[in-house]
Amino acid sequence: MKTSAILITGINRVEMGRVQIPDPGHDEVMTETLFSCISPGTELRVLSGQQAQMENYPLIPGYATVGRVIARGNLVTIPEGALVFSPGASQATGCQRMWGGHVAHAVQPQNRVFVIPPGVDPVAASVAKLSAISLHGSRVAPALPQDRVLVAGLGPIGQLSARHYDLSGANVIAVDIVPWRVELAKKAGIHAILAGENLAATVHKFWPDGADIISDCTGSAAAFTELVKLARNPLWDDQPLPHRTTTYMFQGSYLSDITLPYWDAFHTELRLVMPRDQQPQDLRFSLERLASGKLKTRDLVSDLRRPTEAARAYADLQDHRQNILTLAFDWRDQTA
Repeated sequence: MKTSAILITGINRVEMGRVQIPDPGHDEVMTETLFSCISPGTELRVLSGQQAQMENYPLIPGYATVGRVIARGNLVTIPEGALVFSPGASQATGCQRMWGGHVAHAVQPQNRVFVIPPGVDPVAASVAKLSAISLHGSRVAPALPQDRVLVAGLGPIGQLSARHYDLSGANVIAVDIVPWRVELAKKAGIHAILAGENLAATVHKFWPDGADIISDCTGSAAAFTELVKLARNPLWDDQPLPHRTTTYMFQGSYLSDITLPYWDAFHTELRLVMPRDQQPQDLRFSLERLASGKLKTRDLVSDLRRPTEAARAYADLQDHRQNILTLAFDWRDQTA
C-alpha cells in the first residue's frame, strides 16, 4: 500500500511524500501511526548530512513510533487493535530508511514491536526508545546505591539518564549550561545545577572528591576535557584490587574523533565505557517503568506538530533560542 511519510530530500530539506510499503508477512504486523517522536541529536545530524551510513536521498528519518496494529500475519500473536511501540517501517520502496519512523503506516517483524502496557500515555510512550538508550547506559555503567553520578548535558538523553540513575538509588547531580533545561530536570525531582564558568569548581562544591560515574550526554569535546577533571582520585595505598575508580560513560555521541586528556585520565585510573544504542529488554523495561508511574517522559515532548509541519519542526529544533527539548508528530488525522 501507499502511505504518507516525512522525507529528507537533501541537506536541510524536509518534505511530505508518499512511499510504498508491503503487506505484512507471516510473522509481521502492520501499524497505523498515532505519534512519532524526534530524536534530536540523531535526526538533526541526518538532516545536516553528517550521519554515518547515509547512502542516498530521499530518506525517512526517525526510530520512535507509536501506533495500533491494523493487520497481521498468521503467525503473529499480538492482537489487532493493540497499541505498540516500533522503530518504524522495516521496508519502504524508493527511499532509504534512517530508520523509517516518521511514516503513517509501517510493517515490522513481530519481534521488533513492543506492546504498550494499559494506561500508558501514547505520547509518553513515543519517547521509549530514547529512554531505552539512556537505560542501557545505566546498565553498562551500573551505579550502586548512593554512588555519586554526574549527568552532564540535559537534552532528552541526559534528562532520561538522570531519571534512570535516580530510580536506581544513586546520588545524582545533573548539569547543563542552559537554564530552562536545568529547571526541567528540577521539576522531575533531579538535583540539577547550572554549570558555571568553571565546571569542576561548581561540582566540587557538592562532591569535593569527585564522581563515581560520569554520564557524558553532551557530545562536546570541550565538555569532555572539563568533565574528566571530576573523576575520583583513588587513594594510592594498600587497598585491595580492584579498587573503585570513576567510570566515564560516553552516553552522548560525537561527530568526530576526540582527544583524551591523558594525564587527567591516567592519574585517576579512569574507566571509559561506550554504550551502543539499546537492547529489546531495555525497551521493555522502559515501558514497564512508564506503566508503574516511576518514570515520567511526557514532559520531555515540548510540543506536538502535524506531519505536514515537519520542515518547521526541524527548523525549530535547530534554533537553540527556542525552549524545545524534542517534538512529536501527531499522525491521527493523517490520511493514508
